[in-house]
Amino acid sequence: MVVATRETTVEITRHRFTADDYQLMGEAGIFHPNARVELIEGEIIEMFPIGAGHIGCIGLTNMELTRQLQTQAIVFVQCPIRIADDGEPQPDLLIVRKEYDRTMPPTPADTFLLIEVSENSLRFDRTIKLPLYAAAGIPESWIFDMKTARIERHTEPRPGGYATIKSAGAREELASTTLPGLTISVDEVLGLPPTTLSRSGQ
Repeated sequence: MVVATRETTVEITRHRFTADDYQLMGEAGIFHPNARVELIEGEIIEMFPIGAGHIGCIGLTNMELTRQLQTQAIVFVQCPIRIADDGEPQPDLLIVRKEYDRTMPPTPADTFLLIEVSENSLRFDRTIKLPLYAAAGIPESWIFDMKTARIERHTEPRPGGYATIKSAGAREELASTTLPGLTISVDEVLGLPPTTLSRSGQ
């Protein structure tokens, strides 16, 4: 990067990290224990804060995925996935085969499906993270858009992104294309809590 000022032109060099560098930094305690960061194309990115609605959505979805999948696959919550040599993004939910290599983070080859819960990060998830997932060959990625209460299912990965997008809203369901029998109800994971619904009807 080159930055021009009135006095002179200064070249700024960015240091890009590998996924191995990133792991070693974590093991060395360089990051604060509560730091929420991920490695995106060699850069360490601070993740968006998690609100109460985001937390609730992750919890409900994790419970539903675990109930439906039982012993078919492993469901991870906010676990990094190793993509390429310079990427370890951290999706909100990650479903991988049980036989993955436990000496390292899961890889795209291990992954059936991943989910990003987007409360304030929708644009970042759509334009930065999902194209990376598609380029890595992850067969299916979902976005839960909390602000519109809709779920997007992205399939058919290609270098430029996913070729097919299907969405569902209130009172609708979406089925996985990679995990037969897995179906998510939008109202179940993104709808208003029953107590809120009862109050609004008073």
